[in-house]
Formats: sequence, C-alpha cells, structure tokens
Amino acid sequence: MIKKEFTHRIDLDGLLLFLLAEIEGEERVSIATKCFTKYQPPKPWSTKHVGFKNRGEFTQNLYASTLIAKSKKKPNACIFCSGIHESSDCFKVRKMSSEERQKAVQNRRCFFYA
Repeated sequence: MIKKEFTHRIDLDGLLLFLLAEIEGEERVSIATKCFTKYQPPKPWSTKHVGFKNRGEFTQNLYASTLIAKSKKKPNACIFCSGIHESSDCFKVRKMSSEERQKAVQNRRCFFYA
C-alpha cells in the first residue's frame, strides 16, 4: 500500500510540474504577443471593445492629403518670395505679370486663389 501511495504521489508531483510549466509557457506567449501587438494600431471598429483611454488617436485620417497638410512648412510661407507672410499679401507679386504668377505657382506646385 505504501508503494502504491508513493507512485501516486510521484504521478501527482509530475502532473503539477507539467501544469506549472504549461502555465508559465502560456504566460510567456501572452506577454510576447502583448509586446508585439502593443504598437500595432487596432482596427477602428474594435476600439469600442477594448478600454482605450484615448480613442481619438484611432480616428485620425491617415491619407496622403492629411500627411501633406500636416507636413512641416514655414508658417504662412509666401509661394512667390518664400517670405513669412501670406501669398496674397506679397508686395513682389503685385509687380509680376499674370504669366509670371502662374509660372511661380506651377514651380512651387501650389494652387493660388485671390
């Protein structure tokens, strides 16, 4: 009877060691997947199911037009003389002909309206 209890005890100890190893492995996998998926933006439709503090960061428009509009440029840089003023307020443009204005706008790849 003692031998039978001893073998059961060894089997239970082995089972417990196996379960502990499995739990630790699952925890490692969970931590690794959280680290790799931490910086991937979740899909906008899944943000309501996850407790994000700042949901607004996932509603930004990620289009080329947005990137161009947000690109770093001189504030109010004139397309005619690169001065720090609005293009419509430029004194040099007043002396230019309409053809020169059109060429300047085309060279800067801009759109100008008065």
